[in-house]
Amino acid sequence: MNLMQITNNPTIILYLIITILISLTAIVSLTNMLLYPLSKPQKLFLFFWTFLITLTGFLISKLTFFIFAALFILLGTILLIAIFQKHRIVNLLCSIFNLYISIGTNYILIALLSYFKIDKSFFKEYPYIFCLYLVVQLIYSYFISYLLYKPMSRYYFESKMTGLKTSYGIKIFAFLFCEIGICCFIFLLQVIYNNYIGMQEMIKYNVYIFLILFLTINGISILFLGSLLKEQQLADQLAQTNAMKDYTERLEALYLDLRSFKHDYINILSSLHSYISEKNYEGLENYFNAQILPTGTKIASDDSIYGRLGHIKSPEVKSILYSKIFLAFKQKINVTTQVNEEIDNFPMNTIDLIRVLGILLDNAIDSSAATNEKNLIISIIKDSEGIYIQIKNSSCHIDNIENLYQIGVSSKGSKRGLGLYEARKILEQYSNTLLQTEYANFVFNQKLVLLFGK
Repeated sequence: MNLMQITNNPTIILYLIITILISLTAIVSLTNMLLYPLSKPQKLFLFFWTFLITLTGFLISKLTFFIFAALFILLGTILLIAIFQKHRIVNLLCSIFNLYISIGTNYILIALLSYFKIDKSFFKEYPYIFCLYLVVQLIYSYFISYLLYKPMSRYYFESKMTGLKTSYGIKIFAFLFCEIGICCFIFLLQVIYNNYIGMQEMIKYNVYIFLILFLTINGISILFLGSLLKEQQLADQLAQTNAMKDYTERLEALYLDLRSFKHDYINILSSLHSYISEKNYEGLENYFNAQILPTGTKIASDDSIYGRLGHIKSPEVKSILYSKIFLAFKQKINVTTQVNEEIDNFPMNTIDLIRVLGILLDNAIDSSAATNEKNLIISIIKDSEGIYIQIKNSSCHIDNIENLYQIGVSSKGSKRGLGLYEARKILEQYSNTLLQTEYANFVFNQKLVLLFGK
């Protein structure tokens, strides 16, 4: 509908009211469904950008400018997201999808007006009613986009927490790109055909085309997302199977260690019996002080180290920690653990978390085993904002720690470099994680931050 003709002779106040309403509607149509919302300064900048372009359109009073004004507003939003937003691709897709939904809902309103024989001449005669129409359009667009945003947001962040892989994001991007291409093609057809058919016919044409497009695209979307969910379920089942296999292997290793301890215990009893039978109490005292007492102290220390892991209620995470600490003990590494309180759940997919922990702990064990100090400290701290996992170990000299995250670059061979690279790639899938790496005075320190509610 031609806003220039509708507001042919309005007052300055009416100009401003209409411009403000159109600007707000444009912002709602482009940003209300962003999964990562704009900041207040960014929203304010976008409002003034939209306001100035719309007001310029009224002052110039050229229909062609209104067509390009819409493109300028869209371009400004895209540039704002692309330059200042961290999650550019996700927000750009959400913005364009938001615009697509707003166009569809707007044409439903236009169809209702056409049904009741309300056209531009009516709004030209009663411009304040046109303001009321813009208010209704603003509220309607906001309400529809909000209803769609809630399930979309919940599904997106739950998918991230359950390990939605990057390949799926690429498929969704390709699908939405095709959808956007179709919408742009139809928009160009509207501009071309507008020179040959009347406004009422154009309205009906738009409604029919966008209704067909809406039903077709969303029908395909349902089938497409259903296929993705099935793929994700199969991938999760395979990952769980591999995790269970790994867990079983760790249990077998612990069982073998227990059998070894049982054998040593029998040998100790035999030695004690030999000293007692021979009434060699001096030798018994020396044997006890030299062999049994240090072993008992070490067992008590080991039990305390393992006992602190009882605060972790996730069996998968607890298992990886048990097995890696056991591996460290085998290499004569001094292990210290700290868990400040019970931790039921980690705000990250469990399979991805144990993969990252496995990489970090393997690197820490390899590094500390090559030093004289052989120290390894594992701390897991929980507060109201998140969970903080710190792995600190004695280390040899490292020139540049950033090089360790490149493929094929490592202080202990290519495998370590590849592992750290994979760990960073896994964490990049999550917006609520942060891995900090520090090195000073032959101590390598890695801090993994997992924030709640992101």
